[in-house]
Amino acid sequence: LGHKFKLKGRTLSLSANLNLTNNNTLKYINTKQQYYNEGLLIRTDTLNQKNENELTNQVASAKASYTEPINKKWLLEVHYKPTFATNKSSISSSVKDLSGEYNDKVDTLSNGFEYNSAKHEGGVSLKYTEKKLNVSLTLNDEIGELKRIDLINSKNNSDYPYNALNP
Repeated sequence: LGHKFKLKGRTLSLSANLNLTNNNTLKYINTKQQYYNEGLLIRTDTLNQKNENELTNQVASAKASYTEPINKKWLLEVHYKPTFATNKSSISSSVKDLSGEYNDKVDTLSNGFEYNSAKHEGGVSLKYTEKKLNVSLTLNDEIGELKRIDLINSKNNSDYPYNALNP
């Protein structure tokens, strides 16, 4: 979405983006391993495992940009872009119990995490244009926070605030 003003080079642009993904997988691992020593069977191991994976991502962002001509060769642009995201991943592995059902969860092979992030980006650009020469000076500031949530053990939750100044 954009708007042109009467003054050449003056613009206002708005955009939005939404991205949703979901991926679920289910697989079974059934193996039988036989170990031999000098041709004699010494041991047999079996594995009958069920693995369930779930991955979901949700990202929403918007951007507003405004340009203002200073003169015929110089242009000033400012923008603001907030972005919010949630990512969730869980892996569950289990083996058959005595009843033949996959009820025995394997803790060392299972986990679940959720990541929530929010960031706010703003910037200013000064652009110079002349026949075959284009020069741009840009400065962006990004402030955000990433939160990690352990879906199995809440003692492992953490927050990571940050601020980045980018030329």
